[in-house]
Amino acid sequence: MKNEISLVFDFLDPWGWVAERRLQVAMRKAGVTDPITYLPCRSPLSRKAVGNHFGTYQQLRFGSQAAIYEKRLIAEASSLGLALDSLNVKTIPDPWIAMLALTKEHRNAPALFDAIYAAIFRDGRDVGDPHVVAELLQSESSDITIQALSKDSAAADDLLKREYAVAHWSNNLTPCIRIGESVVSGAQPPSILEQLLMTHASAPAGAPSRGVRSVGRCVTRNIVER
Repeated sequence: MKNEISLVFDFLDPWGWVAERRLQVAMRKAGVTDPITYLPCRSPLSRKAVGNHFGTYQQLRFGSQAAIYEKRLIAEASSLGLALDSLNVKTIPDPWIAMLALTKEHRNAPALFDAIYAAIFRDGRDVGDPHVVAELLQSESSDITIQALSKDSAAADDLLKREYAVAHWSNNLTPCIRIGESVVSGAQPPSILEQLLMTHASAPAGAPSRGVRSVGRCVTRNIVER
């Protein structure tokens, strides 16, 4: 489908939350009502960071610019209606069970996505704890249970395979947005995403959008917005 929209994100990177809100803004402006496919994908670095101190992890990622990146993130989150006064996370949680829950929740995926990010970065909760994820599922009136998830080996295998495939076409860059056959990396401004959405909405099926590289190579323009 020419207008299929996917969001690649790492639950341990708050910019994924910003990217989703920016995408929602762009979709409203473009009049696009297609659902977003949420594709959680752990980076090699975040996989190794589980259990470590979040501040140390941020220093490893951004070096001396870590504090500046955090201020920019919080300011942008506030402008998008995300109530963040700080990144209230001390120890990095294992997001696996939350990832699995999201991929199984089709009816309330956007709300559960928000709830998981808020639990990590606003409330400082351990989403690696099945009890926490069970509470989040219940708060979003989900029919999914932790007991069922823990026994669903097929869903776990599917998630691992999808994660591997997504990491390949996104070049391990998160957040990353795929619209039709075009990929744009970084938490891009709504104006860029709106233009891309409009281009795909008006293009013949199967035609690549002009000025945007196709799947397998991520666009890097305006990557500073990330």
